[in-house]
Amino acid sequence: MIKLLERFEHKMWILYLIFIVTYLLGEFFSIKFLVYAYAFILLLLVLQAFPKAKYSTRIISVFLFGAGIIALVFGGVDTRGWITAFTANGGLVAFFLSLPLFSVALTYKDYRESINALFVKRVQSKSGFLILVSWLTLLISTILNIATDYMLDNLLRRNAERYEVKHGFYQALVRGNMAAVLWAPNYIAVATVITCTGLDWLEIAPSGFLLSVVYMLLVNIAFFVLHRDRKDTTRVLPEVLEDMEEKGTKEQEKSSDVRQVITASEGSLRHLFFVLLGLILFVVMFNASFALSFLAVIIITAAIYPLLLAVVFQKLDVYRKQTLWFFKVKLPSIKDEVILFAAIGFFGKVLDMTGVGNMLFSYIPLDKIPFVWLTVFTVIVIMGIISLVGIHPIVSVSVLSSILTPAALGLSPVAFAQMLLLGYIVAATSSPFTAISLLMAGISGESSWNVVPRLNIGFNLIVVVVFSFLLPML
Repeated sequence: MIKLLERFEHKMWILYLIFIVTYLLGEFFSIKFLVYAYAFILLLLVLQAFPKAKYSTRIISVFLFGAGIIALVFGGVDTRGWITAFTANGGLVAFFLSLPLFSVALTYKDYRESINALFVKRVQSKSGFLILVSWLTLLISTILNIATDYMLDNLLRRNAERYEVKHGFYQALVRGNMAAVLWAPNYIAVATVITCTGLDWLEIAPSGFLLSVVYMLLVNIAFFVLHRDRKDTTRVLPEVLEDMEEKGTKEQEKSSDVRQVITASEGSLRHLFFVLLGLILFVVMFNASFALSFLAVIIITAAIYPLLLAVVFQKLDVYRKQTLWFFKVKLPSIKDEVILFAAIGFFGKVLDMTGVGNMLFSYIPLDKIPFVWLTVFTVIVIMGIISLVGIHPIVSVSVLSSILTPAALGLSPVAFAQMLLLGYIVAATSSPFTAISLLMAGISGESSWNVVPRLNIGFNLIVVVVFSFLLPML
């Protein structure tokens, strides 16, 4: 079967597309055939992706699938139970496959020079540079997710070198990105928590946005205290201006003063802001108007919103090229995520169905902790510690949401969801095995331990303490 699939690898994007459409049809119609077709196509995608996935992905998925299969066999679960377990994260797989379509919305206008000009005009200090990087990362992440870090690294690395804040720059990229995890609709953590808790995105988004602002204020304080300037850094401005003059664009060649280009670029930044704001408003209205799951809303939004923008901006030719690239190049390259989310969902559902998860966590006496804030602190720290041994935070979210209840912890359902999201952030930035750590390792050329966990564990501890007192108030 695997060899047969490999022969048709260049056509696999068709199977991925059929899988997404099948999932959406299942959201609209309760047809038994769709359930079986959905499970079968997901199995084909996993089998096709397995041979070319990373070695670590194969090891983790084999362990998760193997442990789940053993538990189902000894638990005497029927065929329907097997299908339910295997497709538990199928919606998340379809969700993840559709996310790259959001990036099409940022191809209709070149924002790179505008972003660079913003830093030239507004930044005069180390701490100011890092704070602006973190907020800009949060803003763009609402569309590009962790790909934002790669984009801004290419654009602003030389600026970071001039300010001599290499590691601070990496911290700004990571922390700005993680702040979006508390509410942004295109994050897999948000989708997972919504799926596992049964809450609606509109229920957690307002509090999540406010908490992300609190998180960013802690980031700002940390950067201001640790990277406050001890010497004059205004010398950076003429150096960056000189680079822009040397690089030159058509507009700059026509201008005798590069600062005119900087002023003109502000229009592009306003354009970017309204594109991002439009996306959020589109999701809110779509989610409120239709009785669909959050995953289905985001998948449909990923397909429709870039097309609407293409019509408005008269960029249909760009849209065609970008969507063709998405189907022919991007979709077939998404292998590790397909396997991991299928395996994680399967394992988490099995723990829930068989009661194994409850048994494992029964040894942690959370119900005997006298203070709610201390319970929240303990759960988040456990998620962080588990991540250090290679357990993906999505596994922790899935398992904990299946064996814990908000009432048992003394939390509201929304506070419980935000606790899981914060736990995800802490776990993702404490482990060298997560996507954000591996991405930053590739960007920096350093080990995945040095570039994310080592730089963030101390900060994470402060965040956990602060949020442990805030979450019970929700």
